[in-house]
Amino acid sequence: MTSGTGKWERVPLAQRPGHGGAAAPARYGGSDAAPLFAALAREWRSKGRVVPGARDHEWEFLMGRPAWPGR
Repeated sequence: MTSGTGKWERVPLAQRPGHGGAAAPARYGGSDAAPLFAALAREWRSKGRVVPGARDHEWEFLMGRPAWPGR
């Protein structure tokens, strides 16, 4: 917040060296990171956790119920 104005002001982020005009990396960090995320997803599934992009049956159950039962 700037002093005295009472309003928020957007401040641009400073460019870091080597991060200027390069093409955006692929989703989740590029192809080098794919094995890492695949292993992480397997670990999460084995522990019964929700994996991004997978169906969440508990959420679907909760959202399928009426918001005000008995009304």
